[in-house]
Amino acid sequence: MDPSLFDSNQFKIDTIRAVDAKFEAQKIAFAPLAFQAVRAMLELGIMQAIENAGDAGISRSALAEKTGVSEYGVGVLCEMALGMNVIKLAADSDIAEPENEQFVLGKIGWFLLEDELTRVNFYFTHDICYKGAADLTAAIKSGKPEGLAVFGTEWNTIYEALSSLPEE
Repeated sequence: MDPSLFDSNQFKIDTIRAVDAKFEAQKIAFAPLAFQAVRAMLELGIMQAIENAGDAGISRSALAEKTGVSEYGVGVLCEMALGMNVIKLAADSDIAEPENEQFVLGKIGWFLLEDELTRVNFYFTHDICYKGAADLTAAIKSGKPEGLAVFGTEWNTIYEALSSLPEE
């Protein structure tokens, strides 16, 4: 690691406020669920429908109609995405009346949907890393890539396996 890239005290002094530390810890605790919620929104076309709605936004019921996902499902995913700042409420939305909420794509959502590097990393994480990551503790203990077992046992690295894996 190039020390000139970082403040020399960044890794030595813990300056985060306790309330912010708890918030960051909660983000880590829910990260796998957040990842899967975003993936579901991408796969079900919910995020694309929100982007297509533009600045006016789109309601839960309209999202359900456009995507074929139940209003309940749309609501669960959109509430999760709101908490991650992936989507936002349109300026004239009334949060006290969920039926009047209009969802718009946030900057984070735009990058997840439109940025090539983000999309490649997102799907690489899903398609290659996600299932094997459950074996990270075992890999650290053994010094071997234990998570590769989800693809088979004939490879020592994921790079050796790439040509043999399914297209996704």
